[in-house]
Amino acid sequence: MTRQELIGAKIEDVLGEAAAEVIRPLLKSALDGTTVKKRSRVTYPDGVQRHVEISYVPDINADGSVNGVVALVIDVSTQQKAETELLEVQRRFSDAIEAIPDGFAYYDSDDRLQIFNSQYYKMYPQSADLIRVGNTFEEIIRGGVARGQ
Repeated sequence: MTRQELIGAKIEDVLGEAAAEVIRPLLKSALDGTTVKKRSRVTYPDGVQRHVEISYVPDINADGSVNGVVALVIDVSTQQKAETELLEVQRRFSDAIEAIPDGFAYYDSDDRLQIFNSQYYKMYPQSADLIRVGNTFEEIIRGGVARGQ
């Protein structure tokens, strides 16, 4: 659509009814004076679902009335897909570590605990409260020794 065709057009005429249903309440809030930021999945007229990041900022006159809305809609479908895939990889990694029958722990270059499985936790019951992500190897060992472990 050209700029001239967009001016005065209804949301549903431009984006389709499904997208309009998502957008209408957000646009109403912005027209009422509230800045709106939301990530949503919207079905466009071509039938394709897209993940979009929506920002609506009211254009407020000096007297406090709302003149209109500045809109920014960014297609973040690629980013959303990457985030979903990353979460799945993290879940699989966590499941794999948990499946190890022995205790497993990974400390980073600063000697801070980053990952551990439940077997590792069970191996040191007296210092279990110290086995937390972010605690140093030294803190955990010293705490265990102080408790006779």
